[in-house]
Amino acid sequence: MKKQERGFLEDIEDALGDWEYQTDAYHENEYFCVDVTIDMDDWGGNADEIWDALSDVASEWGAGIDSDMNTYYLAL
Repeated sequence: MKKQERGFLEDIEDALGDWEYQTDAYHENEYFCVDVTIDMDDWGGNADEIWDALSDVASEWGAGIDSDMNTYYLAL
């Protein structure tokens, strides 16, 4: 993992604070991708706040973001 990718992942983790989540980081088609799956209990009451936090990170890094229920997909 490159220094830039590590910084991106660290910013994602910082943005998620105390919510329970799992990440899966990988390379696909020359992009660094991070899939973030939020615990359903945390996601259920905080979906908007989680989206906002991850959107801010994506915006800062110029990354793409998408979601499907409690899983968020970010690509740098």
